[in-house]
Amino acid sequence: MQRLGKLLADECFKSYLFQILESKNLVVYAGAGLTFDKTDLNWAGLARALLAEKRLHPMAVEEIATGNDDSLATSIAAGLYYTSESATDEIHYSDELKTVLQDALYDPKKEWSHGELSEAVAEFVVMREAAGLKTKVLTTNYDTFLDNALETARRNTRKWLPGTTARKDLVTVKHLHGRVPADNSGTFVAPVLSELDYAKSRQATFEAITKELRSHDFLFVGCSVQDTALIEALYEQANSGGEKHQIWLLERAPEERISDQSVGAEVRESLEKRFSTLGITPLFCSYYYEIGQFFWELASATRDPDSVNTEDYQSPIERLSRWSDNRNIFEVPFDVQKDVQGMLQKIASRIRENLEKVLGNEQSSPLTTGKFSVKIEIWALDLAKNSVEPLRLWASSDAVWDHAAGTRARPIAETDTDYAASRAFRDGRPTVEEISPKDTRSRWRTHVAFPKRNKLSQNPSNVPIGSVVVSITDHLADESLSAAMKSNPVLAKDILPRIKDLVEIILFTDLLAYK
Repeated sequence: MQRLGKLLADECFKSYLFQILESKNLVVYAGAGLTFDKTDLNWAGLARALLAEKRLHPMAVEEIATGNDDSLATSIAAGLYYTSESATDEIHYSDELKTVLQDALYDPKKEWSHGELSEAVAEFVVMREAAGLKTKVLTTNYDTFLDNALETARRNTRKWLPGTTARKDLVTVKHLHGRVPADNSGTFVAPVLSELDYAKSRQATFEAITKELRSHDFLFVGCSVQDTALIEALYEQANSGGEKHQIWLLERAPEERISDQSVGAEVRESLEKRFSTLGITPLFCSYYYEIGQFFWELASATRDPDSVNTEDYQSPIERLSRWSDNRNIFEVPFDVQKDVQGMLQKIASRIRENLEKVLGNEQSSPLTTGKFSVKIEIWALDLAKNSVEPLRLWASSDAVWDHAAGTRARPIAETDTDYAASRAFRDGRPTVEEISPKDTRSRWRTHVAFPKRNKLSQNPSNVPIGSVVVSITDHLADESLSAAMKSNPVLAKDILPRIKDLVEIILFTDLLAYK
């Protein structure tokens, strides 16, 4: 089952859960990975946004953003927003910076593709709160996605667990590098952006982390452990004579990104030595979705500790295997296939109508120059076969077939494929794949993929089941759907969320009710 992820298939998975569940005083250290899960924004992307607002030539923007390392690129971009007061000891930015950062972080056109890592982390933290356990959240992120997710999780907890009272005194959130709320109702704290900012804030960051390391266990998520102040604090604590606390880090396994396994193993060994020097226990995973799944599991176990205290406890992989064994979904009757195909055809028709309505109002859009079709496919995990390609096409709006004869299958690992269904599954969030016009093997040019998760009755935590892919033919036009999304804000802000909502009604548990 390792093809579904190293962490979830790790024989020590239950042990990791126990160790973290036993922590009475825990710090969750949230890094940039949580922001990327929501915004797809890395440092180069942030630099582009800051530079573009100053109306620099596009070639200059790209050269600065990609021709320099991250710290230098953002320093150059941030320098354009300094006021004359910056020559003093205080760091000052113009008011314009706040607006630019808000636009970049909270772009409504990207909401349809948000991942749920912040929600998974928040669910775990709030479950600890409900259990009377203290948790501190330290984050270097400017955004308030995690703050908002915590409030949502509290509201949901009161709904699911009547009588539960929010104990906000048990949970604190500290933004180490500034805070940029989505609107003016929240507190804005100038961000740490440039090399100068980092130099001036280093001591305060070091002291804040060191203080917590002396008395708390740490769980790092979405963090690459490259910040100088963080490294100094970890090294000092690891080599001090004081009490040692547990430090865990959820980290992508390098061999999953490197096709040569021997090279990947060497890189991993080097990483393990580095983490050991810093007192860190790495929990290696294959895919990003595993990190979110790990927090969902932690939340579920915190809410119901007895569920993992018995020999009957099943890991997510074991539950999926049991589900697959009990429901061999690839041996379905022909009439069920026809019913599913009919449902998918109706959804595909509604998606096409929505697209035509928006694109028809944009006469300048090249997509209006040619006809296009919409297809929906359901890709499900096929765990019955010991295959390196566990994602298998299960249903389509275009056709029905004899499943016994076998259908198309895909691997999950990024070293083997970048197909939309696989990428959405392994990343745990919606994605878009564009096929080059030079590739004439298929008429389907755009694939919008959504990961699917379902709740299984024997465990309250969600588990990944597969992906749903909406494919569009636009090869007769002069531009792709992605290009149209950039030139047509309504498409990304309105239509793609509608597509997502329509896809959400496709539930495997309902489709497989015939069993």
